[in-house]
Amino acid sequence: MEEAETYRSVLLFRSIGSMDTSPSGLPTSEHLISRILDPADRFSTYVKEITIEDWTEQDGDDALCKILDRLEGLGAWSWNSTSPIPKSVLNLFHSRFPETRVYVSNLRRGIGTEGSYDMSMDLDLLASPQLYSLECTVLCQSSPANLSEFPVLTQILLQSRKLRVLRLACVSDSRFQFKDYQSKYATFGTDGSGPLNLFLKAGDKFPRLEQLAFISPTRISPTDDFSPQLYRLSRDHCLVMKESMDLSKLRTLDLGRTSSHVFFAELAGYVPNLKSLSFTIPNPSVSHQSTGYIQSVTAEFLEPLSNLQELYIHNQSMQYYPKLWPIIRRHASTLQKLSMDVPETQIDDTPEVALSSGFQFPGVLSSWRRTAKPDGRQTSEEGTIYDHSVQLNTSFFKMRAFPHLCTLNVSLKLATPTSFQLGLNANTIEGLVETVICNFFRKDPKSKMEVLEFRV
Repeated sequence: MEEAETYRSVLLFRSIGSMDTSPSGLPTSEHLISRILDPADRFSTYVKEITIEDWTEQDGDDALCKILDRLEGLGAWSWNSTSPIPKSVLNLFHSRFPETRVYVSNLRRGIGTEGSYDMSMDLDLLASPQLYSLECTVLCQSSPANLSEFPVLTQILLQSRKLRVLRLACVSDSRFQFKDYQSKYATFGTDGSGPLNLFLKAGDKFPRLEQLAFISPTRISPTDDFSPQLYRLSRDHCLVMKESMDLSKLRTLDLGRTSSHVFFAELAGYVPNLKSLSFTIPNPSVSHQSTGYIQSVTAEFLEPLSNLQELYIHNQSMQYYPKLWPIIRRHASTLQKLSMDVPETQIDDTPEVALSSGFQFPGVLSSWRRTAKPDGRQTSEEGTIYDHSVQLNTSFFKMRAFPHLCTLNVSLKLATPTSFQLGLNANTIEGLVETVICNFFRKDPKSKMEVLEFRV
């Protein structure tokens, strides 16, 4: 019974570069495949979920077909390979498992591949009537920049009635030319032109998504030939999303580094059932909007959400938004994870910070980048911490209002002795820790807090 549970989900064809033998000492793909194909072994009856990781044409489709023939009651089939799935394998899969969900993940298109290669989309796999989850990188031309795969992909997904999870990244690749694949995409009647977003129009009905994310591709360094692009959230696009998508079904929304304020302004009240929300507050020089406007539309979007459990706010603007914390606190009874931080990649016009410190809350996850007051003078208010994005005093750490918090990790990184000019002296730190411990343990015996860690 223990082995049956251990091998309910298996990953096959993992390359050597991906560490084919896991740190836990689980068997290699070759060993797992041999057990699946062994008619004297009950192993194949244990497997209910399979992920194909780094399969290539050199591996052949015969092994995949034999594996499918041996399985029974398969619940999920995940294709994470950058290679297209062989038609013989896909046809056999559809025949043997017509109700099994298909998960596709391909964020590595072109990354690490030198020279030219077949950059076309796997149309057969994307058109599978069993497609449930799609995570992929959409290619666009470096020049002109308004040519991409989005018009083709949109038409395919409009027919994917069972699609519930969609996570999209976008990159420009100098090797990609839409015209090179014009014949393959001829039936879609498009030349690839249009903005870098889903090519929706009036009358379209998109599948009822439960998760939607606009993400960055696997971590890469931009070059002259290969560069991440942002999904274009324009006002017109948000309006057509409102008409063509049933946003009330969304449970998870990740707006990445897109123009979140545009989405919030047009769709406040239309996404009432979110449980997880992630977004970036853009820099005013990028958004061309005042901090007051961004704060207002963000607060209006957050306020009506009734069952928000996870909230991730990336404050790229480095501005102070005093009205956001009261709105966040209104979700205290449901929030299990809260993250407020500064993106890893700072933009050029971010004010210089001579020193920094951070708080990390995995459970209610948080981190802040800290600096002195704008005039550089030492603060006189006891226990007050000044931050580019949030101004707090120790009352913030009276987290009893968040009843589902289980883990708290407080980390202070004081780079130099001058850090104490910020008011983060020994008394302040001691008071902070005492407040946290007092609220979670001494004054609240019903607290679910299990782990508390404090580091300086």
